[in-house]
Amino acid sequence: MRAKGNFRMQLFEIYRNYQSDFARFARSLTNHRESAEDLVQSAYLKSLDQVELFDTMHPEQIKAWFFTTIKRTFIDDYRKQKRIVLYDEFAENEAPETLEADFALKSALEDLPESTRKLVTMRYVMGYNSNEIAEITGTNPSTVRSRLSLATKQLQDALREEY
Repeated sequence: MRAKGNFRMQLFEIYRNYQSDFARFARSLTNHRESAEDLVQSAYLKSLDQVELFDTMHPEQIKAWFFTTIKRTFIDDYRKQKRIVLYDEFAENEAPETLEADFALKSALEDLPESTRKLVTMRYVMGYNSNEIAEITGTNPSTVRSRLSLATKQLQDALREEY
């Protein structure tokens, strides 16, 4: 096992050697120079937090890790931004009757079992797809889809009773 300080230096060398490749890739995703630089810097900071992960990797694997991390960070940021924009648009157009429906939906969600509520939140609030949820929760994607379908039906039934 290599010493952390020494490996950080090697990690920095890999980062420095491929920084232009990383920046070009990030720019292809964002079409914005400053955002691309932020993505690359974010990937480097994440690498510093996970030095142990790279202990058994060779430089090409580390390079691939950087590309993957840049892409995943971009996707995560995109999803977050999309949710913020959708929430802002929703809040601007929210009428009093929508507030009542929102309250009824929150109440119906609270009636769901914790595990089901977690799946619904991951899918419809956080924006994960069933494969991502399955990976996170350690279940089968078809099981996730089935549970989400049942939860959606329960929520619809509860809201029909409310109105």
